Amino acid sequence: MQDLKRAKSLFVFFLLIMFLSSVSANALTIKMAFMSTNAIPFKWKTENNEYTGPIIDIMQELGRRMGIEIASNGFPPKRVLAHLKNGKVHGAFGLSRTADREKWGDYLNTPIGWFGTSLFMARGEEFSFNKIEDLYGRTVYVVRGVSLGKAYHKAVKEGKIKENPVSDYQALVKITSLRPIIAASPTAPFLQNAEKMGLSKKIDKLPNPLRPVVSLHIVFSKKTVFPGKLELVQKMNEVLNKMEKDGTIEKIYRKYGYVFDIRK
Repeated sequence: MQDLKRAKSLFVFFLLIMFLSSVSANALTIKMAFMSTNAIPFKWKTENNEYTGPIIDIMQELGRRMGIEIASNGFPPKRVLAHLKNGKVHGAFGLSRTADREKWGDYLNTPIGWFGTSLFMARGEEFSFNKIEDLYGRTVYVVRGVSLGKAYHKAVKEGKIKENPVSDYQALVKITSLRPIIAASPTAPFLQNAEKMGLSKKIDKLPNPLRPVVSLHIVFSKKTVFPGKLELVQKMNEVLNKMEKDGTIEKIYRKYGYVFDIRK
């Protein structure tokens, strides 16, 4: 049995070496997409029009440790999902799990971020929210393409909640500060943008979350095919797991003044 396991490990290692050799020989670049929203504390655009932040650094370190080139490009949220679904990119990162996404994406096991989801309103416009049914018959403003949980999206699909999408977190923060509307959003990106825009004192977060804390992941498109893909994904899983266990991911987040696992 031990000999069989050893032979299997050597075979996987051999395939990975062959893949890495083909990457070098054919200059194959792993093309990864991410949502171009300024989703602080995960990633955001600098004054030089470049993206920075923990999940950008995690992808760079992952590529360095694996000895491969990872080209990361930002797209509007719905386009990221379309590219992933249609195989126009090798994969994407910074995505939470949903049933639809798992139909056309293979998730790596180790998270690269964690986030909560909350409801926000202009100060003085708050209402009592305890369960999803409290939103029935109301209009909720969201960032287009962002997942807010199975129960929420089911209610929208059934027409129990009317949804009004906007382009990005800045637009969502601004409209929430100006009008008596309900905004649903990942908590940290909304609050960080509100602080940066000087509008945090005009907005309140409702005390009960819209859904529990969930994780962000790297996802490979099931549509894309290239030599050694299975071996690459397996190795990437292993390397990312080591990065979490040796504290690298936490260290990257703390470099920017944030915490990786907000559940702790």
